[in-house]
Amino acid sequence: MAPVGVDDDQLKVMRREANMPEFRSETAREDYERARRLRVVMKIIGVIVALLVWSGFMYWIGGGRGGKPGGPSAVAHSGHDHDDHKKIEIDPVGSPQAKVRIECVLPEGTDCHDPIIKFLQETAAKRPAEIRVEFKGMSDYDEADLTNKAGSFCAAVLVNDRPDHEIVSEGKRRVVNLVGTIPTHYSLWDLGETIRHIHEQAYGKAEDAIFELPEGEERKPANVPETPVEEVPKKEFKLTLPGFKELTKDNE
Repeated sequence: MAPVGVDDDQLKVMRREANMPEFRSETAREDYERARRLRVVMKIIGVIVALLVWSGFMYWIGGGRGGKPGGPSAVAHSGHDHDDHKKIEIDPVGSPQAKVRIECVLPEGTDCHDPIIKFLQETAAKRPAEIRVEFKGMSDYDEADLTNKAGSFCAAVLVNDRPDHEIVSEGKRRVVNLVGTIPTHYSLWDLGETIRHIHEQAYGKAEDAIFELPEGEERKPANVPETPVEEVPKKEFKLTLPGFKELTKDNE
């Protein structure tokens, strides 16, 4: 119970002073207070240092600007964050007046499409007046525009503005979709046969091969269903002439 005439704040001060250690001199009391304040300051500095060390550690394991695995910048180096990479700068091959026009849309920051690039360059170089190939980056498009052209926001090879074509290849009819990359979504054989099919429609059957596969590349499509080309069946026409009895009966 507080003494008469003492409020709560004064009571707290009295209790604190009663619990404080006794000092032989005022100098000893000042030394004690100074040491106590120093301990408080050191604790605060310790907490701040610990927070800085923790923040630095989290920044380091997160990758920071160094691009360490697992950090935020790991996405930028995976080829999907196009803003952190240079634009695709590959010269076109072939005449702008060619009837076979190829647009190769590539993701920036990855070399997984290098075989496709080389194949298209070599194919267009064989017939530059008839085949034209241009290379663009995915970041050159708005997501909606590329999705409208290719069917999805993804790498693609557009032949005459389309990624999907129904072709006849070695006696079999199949649909080739050139969205994605090799060999998961299509093969170089699929790409070459699509170019051959479109070229044949525009210029007629060529005397020599339209394309050449790299050494070791198989002449087979990706896992896409094939159907044999069906010939239109010939209808048999049977002429039946009326007999003598029928003619006689009609004349009566």
